[in-house]
Amino acid sequence: MSSHLAAPTSRRPARLGAAVAAVVGLLLSGVLTWSTSYAAFSARADNAGNSWTTGTVELHTGRTSALFQATELWPGASGSRCLTVTSGGSVPGEVRLYGADLAGPLLLTQSVRLDVVQGTGTAVDCTDFVAATGAPVDTSTLAEYPTTYSAGGAPWVLAGDVGEQRTYRVTYRVDPNTGNATQESTATMSLVWEVRSTAP
Repeated sequence: MSSHLAAPTSRRPARLGAAVAAVVGLLLSGVLTWSTSYAAFSARADNAGNSWTTGTVELHTGRTSALFQATELWPGASGSRCLTVTSGGSVPGEVRLYGADLAGPLLLTQSVRLDVVQGTGTAVDCTDFVAATGAPVDTSTLAEYPTTYSAGGAPWVLAGDVGEQRTYRVTYRVDPNTGNATQESTATMSLVWEVRSTAP
């Protein structure tokens, strides 16, 4: 008696069919996604020509020579000169005064003191100077005078209007107790008015 073994059913066509179905499904999904992403309406409104321009900070003193060239001084001597500072800038800022390039013997720089007061007036000899109400007197010897903006004195706050002015009366005083060791000696220093912009 003969027996016949049933041939095993091949799963290859089934697997192939499943793979084809998966690929077709992905393609259809991609088509649907592509169609959906390009189906929305759109519109826009432009605002062209925007620009940003910086302002300026600028100071003028109107002088080309030194404010002081005092000679033949003696213990107790003093003198005053006035300087008008004008702002040519267009942004808010703060002006401060400090010294630079100090030179001279220590005994003399410790003996000469500068007093600075703010106000109004145009005469260099201060004959028309009027101190601002409540204006403080910034005072320091040459040796101790601030040498940086951050340490500077006589602050003046600018609104940012071109043409703002402030007059400074600077008075020097030689210490009455200055000794003989300072005779025939010279001290020099630059006065620096610097402005830096500030937040409005």
